[in-house]
Amino acid sequence: MVPITAAAKAMRGTSEFAQTVKTGFTNVIRNRVFQVVFVVLLVLGVVYYLGGQSQREKAKYDEVDTSKLPSKDDKIDNITREQADEAVKQCNFYFDSFGLMVYDAVGNKTAFMRKLLALSEYELGTINNLYNARYVPAGGENLYTEIENDWGIGELSNLQDQLLAKLRKIGAGKKAK
Repeated sequence: MVPITAAAKAMRGTSEFAQTVKTGFTNVIRNRVFQVVFVVLLVLGVVYYLGGQSQREKAKYDEVDTSKLPSKDDKIDNITREQADEAVKQCNFYFDSFGLMVYDAVGNKTAFMRKLLALSEYELGTINNLYNARYVPAGGENLYTEIENDWGIGELSNLQDQLLAKLRKIGAGKKAK
């Protein structure tokens, strides 16, 4: 009889492990519950992907044509481009994020909405277009819809209505045909 070396024992152990993994994997694949869960997840993934495509299509209808808006020669009066980018990030934080707003955050949101209302039509249209270009392809809603779906009471609700009216005035919030 040939003595079994440590290396040979390790090789046999590896093949036994591989056989165990292969048998376990085969049993999982043959399991009806696993098959059903896999098919459901696959269908949900396809629906999610196609739904995101539909949102990206809808974004094309919500771009404001800023060339038709009244403005001065330099067009940006109250904010710089960097501040417009920061406003877009704040729009995402205040209107898209899900969470409970504590009193201080509601005050900040109210102040931010007042700043948006103080912007010229061109500036608000630019922020709308920047927001939609940045967040809609990533699966988000357009800015108008985010503000419309947001909730608020009292002054926050009034500011929300004023902001939506101003966005409608400049051509945002169009529905896809």
